[in-house]
Amino acid sequence: MKVLLSENHPVDSRAADSPAIASHTGSAPEPLRPDESRQLEKCEDILVRGLGTFFEVGQALLLIREAKLYRENYSTFQAYCQERWGMGRNYAWHLIGAAERVKLLPPDTKAPKPSNEFQVRPFLKLEPEAFPKAWELVISSAKNGKITPALLRGVVAKMTPNRPALKADGRKRKKANRLPKGCSAGGILVLLSEAKKAIERGNTDKVLEIIARIEKELLGM
Repeated sequence: MKVLLSENHPVDSRAADSPAIASHTGSAPEPLRPDESRQLEKCEDILVRGLGTFFEVGQALLLIREAKLYRENYSTFQAYCQERWGMGRNYAWHLIGAAERVKLLPPDTKAPKPSNEFQVRPFLKLEPEAFPKAWELVISSAKNGKITPALLRGVVAKMTPNRPALKADGRKRKKANRLPKGCSAGGILVLLSEAKKAIERGNTDKVLEIIARIEKELLGM
């Protein structure tokens, strides 16, 4: 039997139903206060129910992490996620990050909100405060309301500072990626190989000489 974390991330239900596995070492952990125990029970109830929405799940995980509600039986939040829920660290952080960003959307907006964590994940590369504007752009650009991975990547690219210049057809300018005339990638790789050997031999002077040669190659001198 599987407990569904999201439409693409099942977790073994035995991990969710099993007793907590103590993984802490050293001194005894600080026990939870009654109010903290109630908070933990409420959060874990969301997880056990099949994680209604990724937003609820992310919020629950965030509360558990920030208040260290896992501390009685686990030394770290990562150990708690893995041993209690069979959930990898990256996935847990993605859920938390997605929930934090969705929370920034205007509460009174009539625009559709993300339906799953995967629609928010590309925007984790941006600052959280940039998400509302980015999502507004996604909604306004979606044809027939269809949100595709390509659309999400395109919006992230538009909002990423110092992105490479684009041609009218959307392709990167090839000229910016060209090596100087007379400079070959193969030649540079040979020099790098020589530099590696010189480093292994501890020949600093030789390494500096090779670096100077690479610079001359790149500058077309």
